[in-house]
Amino acid sequence: MISQIQKILDLIDTQTRRGLIGIFVLMLFAALLETAGISLFIPLLHFLTSPEPFQPSSILAVVFAPLDGLARNQLIIIFCVVLAGFFVFKALALGVIIYIQNLFISKHQAIFAQALFKSYLQQSYSYHLQNNSMELIRNITLLSSRLFVKGLLPMLQVLMETLVVTGILTVLLLIAPIPTLAMGAVLGVSVSCYYLLVRNRIFLWGENTIRLDKEILVWINHALGSIKETKLYGYERFFQTAFLRLSNDRAIFLARATTVPQIPRLFIEAVAICALTTMVILYMSGSPASIDTIIPTIGVFAVAAMRLMPSLSKIIGAVTTFRENTSTVNIIYQDVVASNDQWAEIIERTNADEPMPFSKDIVLQNVGYGFPQASELLFRNLNLKIHKGDTIAFVGTSGAGKTTLVDIILGLLNPSEGNTYIDGISLKENIEKWQSLIGYIPQDVYILDDSLRRNIAFGQKDENIDDAQISAALSKAQLNDVLKELPDGLDTMLGENGSRLSGGQRQRIGIARALFHDPEILVMDEATSALDGETEREITSAIHQLSGDKTVLIIAHRLSTVRHCDKIVLMDKGQIAAVGTFEELEKTNPLFKRLVDLSSVKASDVL
Repeated sequence: MISQIQKILDLIDTQTRRGLIGIFVLMLFAALLETAGISLFIPLLHFLTSPEPFQPSSILAVVFAPLDGLARNQLIIIFCVVLAGFFVFKALALGVIIYIQNLFISKHQAIFAQALFKSYLQQSYSYHLQNNSMELIRNITLLSSRLFVKGLLPMLQVLMETLVVTGILTVLLLIAPIPTLAMGAVLGVSVSCYYLLVRNRIFLWGENTIRLDKEILVWINHALGSIKETKLYGYERFFQTAFLRLSNDRAIFLARATTVPQIPRLFIEAVAICALTTMVILYMSGSPASIDTIIPTIGVFAVAAMRLMPSLSKIIGAVTTFRENTSTVNIIYQDVVASNDQWAEIIERTNADEPMPFSKDIVLQNVGYGFPQASELLFRNLNLKIHKGDTIAFVGTSGAGKTTLVDIILGLLNPSEGNTYIDGISLKENIEKWQSLIGYIPQDVYILDDSLRRNIAFGQKDENIDDAQISAALSKAQLNDVLKELPDGLDTMLGENGSRLSGGQRQRIGIARALFHDPEILVMDEATSALDGETEREITSAIHQLSGDKTVLIIAHRLSTVRHCDKIVLMDKGQIAAVGTFEELEKTNPLFKRLVDLSSVKASDVL
């Protein structure tokens, strides 16, 4: 348990740790109020059961000395008013403290979730290739909340209730030390036995709940992500059955995990009442005549027990909840601390302020790359120079390494060997500045469920969007005719992943998005594959007009789109097989000529 507490403290930021000090002060104040509330019953019970004054040597005699002249009935009335007023004040004060505590947990959970989200976004591209996006979504949305609600909050609850219990037991020890020690021993042993009985089970239930959370999200994503095929093939029942099975399993584990923290209240209540009645029986057996003299003591024990039982119940409940949350803490800790010793720096890192200077060339020097956990490198010893303003196409058969090589140039993947240089400067230390120069057009463009304007100005605040830039990007992407047909123009909502658009329209929005920032380097990853022949020629012509002004990198299977390129890099089995113009390679390289012939056949099939 100590290691889990340390992990939580390592995960939270300095501001949250400082806030915990303030929360502790409030908890200490709350514990004093609870202790005072129990203590006030001692004189009240004395006034009600005994006409005699307090023992001269007692603390109560000193406290109530100014009231010696008052009648007993007057003392009782005054004290009842004071007691009622105190408990009203205590209720209000504790209500405010509980609200402050919950507000603290909620606000700092949101801050942590944002930091975790930021951390994942700033992880390398290869990290995201290796991790399931549904697992990351689960961590950000569900586990970040559990880290605070079932991790930090139970810690605070244990601390607060321990302070309350300590204060009450101190009062009881002063009144009746031997019965207090006996009752404390009985309750302590009982609570410890209960916790030892459930600790391993609660851990496993929490672990299974977290596992099922991920699996449920994955199946939902499968079903909704393939909704067209699901509806077409009638697979609704298949996904519904899988979802129901996982949800039922999760419900069982969740029911067990949420029941166990509530059982101690019933258990402790029974033990406390048995201990209290046993104490009364022992007093009665020893000296029945003195029962009147011990009524105040028994009364205080009864009142204390009524307050101790909820506190002990909350302590054991919080401890079991904390135990259930062990897997959550371990997963988050492994992701952001154990696997990265620069967690604090990552959550404070900002985007590059200035782009990287680029005026000469991009040079790949003895570059090799192997995917994580792969036994062999995909390629090695690649050397290539790309001059500023060149239009370069990367072609080859599937699996030849075209996309991987371009991802290394983009700084998305770090080479396993060698390095990439921009104007002689290493790319490794300047990735963000380099990427600020790049406009990227993927094969499958992701469309936000938002307006056309915000889709083109992707990632920009509304006040930073320049409609003149939007208009220029629309024109270059051949989208003006589409814009005229939209009911609300630039403010038209495009639906989830562009559900209201054709494939070609989505692709052209991706092109407009890349051109919006007027990038130095334009990368087209099969960017025209979803376009009809006429639109493809128009886009290709527009890109060709950028030659000399921008550096353009094109990954292509349809070779008709790369005839105009300054150079073509032919990839084969992870190596650069040849570099030259379209005409040169068509004449001298059999592999390239075969690819041209295949591309021509496919193009004629389409036409």
